[in-house]
Amino acid sequence: MNNTLPPTADRLAEYVDHHRAQDTEWMGQIRAKALDKFQSYSWPTQTEEEWRRTDVSNYDLESYRWPESPTTTVEPPAALPEPGGVWPLSALIYKGDGTVHTHSPAPTPQERQKIEEWLCAMLTRRVQEADNRFQLWNLALLQDGWIIWVPPAATIAQPLVFTSTPPRSPQKVMATPHIFVMAQEETQLCCIHRLVGEPEGESLYLPDCTLQIGAASRLHYVNHVTINIDSLLFG
Repeated sequence: MNNTLPPTADRLAEYVDHHRAQDTEWMGQIRAKALDKFQSYSWPTQTEEEWRRTDVSNYDLESYRWPESPTTTVEPPAALPEPGGVWPLSALIYKGDGTVHTHSPAPTPQERQKIEEWLCAMLTRRVQEADNRFQLWNLALLQDGWIIWVPPAATIAQPLVFTSTPPRSPQKVMATPHIFVMAQEETQLCCIHRLVGEPEGESLYLPDCTLQIGAASRLHYVNHVTINIDSLLFG
């Protein structure tokens, strides 16, 4: 298979550099750390226990084009508890979120600071704990996804449904959605993340989720996958 794209590590370095001016300072540091660690790893092989049944060498992972915009939408319940909400990831990792559509009132400055501190801590830990290129790839590309912030003692009766669909393209494309849930103590909710492939074309899914659940809370988190035979899923 012909590969007309530069190596992934070089493309990733360009991506991180390009987003430096757009990112909040802490998000720029997260991307840089993920990039450094990505460059220190190779693609996983079947000699590793976790990957012994998956041979990724059969796939030209360098040849997929990255999404230029988020690919994940959300169907929120009719009512969300306050203070709290469901916000697109880009609303908090990029500077200036005034033009970003949200599905609940924008967080107050105090709430935003608290959520940013949580996101920064969670992402820093995820980068530290990541042990393969696929996880680090998702973290370095981070822009596509949603943040669910649930206040204490809140119950969200209806499920939050997220749907990720790669863009229609004759080229090979990838999607890197990431769902973040911060459910504080004594909360209840259900999240469904649907990964949907196009009927034609070839796509690569690189999904991830970061979940933090408070004491006496209950979270049901479901991945529902509907992809065609030419779609790959690593996550």
